[in-house]
Amino acid sequence: MRTEGEDAKRILELLDGTLFPLHKKWRKLTHRLDRAPELALILSLYAKKATYFDILCDIVNHIEDDEVYNKLLYLKKLQNSQK
Repeated sequence: MRTEGEDAKRILELLDGTLFPLHKKWRKLTHRLDRAPELALILSLYAKKATYFDILCDIVNHIEDDEVYNKLLYLKKLQNSQK
């Protein structure tokens, strides 16, 4: 991540939420690349050190990483269930 400390923590809290039951619904709103600029703008208003572009980069990387790793985890879980 380009951001550090409290700024990085805010990004993770915004994207993934803190309450597991709401996580799936929340992800549908936050894990969209077309929403990344808006989310970065909101977070940059409250950032201590991070810039808008650093926050935007971290958000985009988070979304792309989740897409890749969630697919891998799902395939691994499916593979284990078929054994």
